[in-house]
Amino acid sequence: MTQGLDSKKSQNLDSKNALDSTNKKIKVLAGAGSNNTIEAIELAKFAQTCGADAILSVTPYYNKPTPSGLIAHYKAIAKAVDIPIMLYNVPGRTGCDISPELAMQLFTEIPNIYAIKEASGIIERVITLASLESNKVIESKTKKDSNLKVLSGDDLLNYSILTYGGSGVISVTGNLLPDKISAMTESALNGDYKAAQKISNELYEINKILFIESNPIPIKAAMWLSGLLPTLEYRLPLCAPSGENMKKIEQTLRKYEVLK
Repeated sequence: MTQGLDSKKSQNLDSKNALDSTNKKIKVLAGAGSNNTIEAIELAKFAQTCGADAILSVTPYYNKPTPSGLIAHYKAIAKAVDIPIMLYNVPGRTGCDISPELAMQLFTEIPNIYAIKEASGIIERVITLASLESNKVIESKTKKDSNLKVLSGDDLLNYSILTYGGSGVISVTGNLLPDKISAMTESALNGDYKAAQKISNELYEINKILFIESNPIPIKAAMWLSGLLPTLEYRLPLCAPSGENMKKIEQTLRKYEVLK
């Protein structure tokens, strides 16, 4: 399980390992983000060369580019590769925010961009995007889909985002309970919101506990406790959960019968 933006080398290795293990039987979305546009382009090119179906490109972190800088950044990446690009908006971690209006501008102007992983934690963002979607006109003949797909990047908001027109989820909890997350998502996408809400409510406690410390610290601990990871290892500056939090994670896993 990757820890994300550790280094270009580790991102490349994670992408290649994922692609090799799936043998093209399932689609692979490869992480290829950086706050250095040249490095982001190199990551995107490597992902495409390895056979990735699309890339997930987080906003440049720390250096806080302007909207004009973000547009130029994503246009440069899109020019370098042919595969689809999913934007990743997580301002709480990056210090850089893609507003709904900017997301629609990027989608309209850049043919490769097809989706956004929205992890701002603000449900109004999705409502605003839905409103902008209903009032826009896409003139580009290169767009295969006239709608920007919005995917939830926050497990506590998965159900809400799906009910406001979200196209899917990218889930932390899904690493541990893929069947539950899949069933909730499929139910919502098929219009069975009652069933989706029931599953969402059932998942509330585990969704909370998996963010008791900074992600991905708790999920890696949970996967190790459940036998999905052979060892519990972190790359500094991330480290193992506190003893108290590890007990809380274990108790929650037993409650959800992940551990017997």
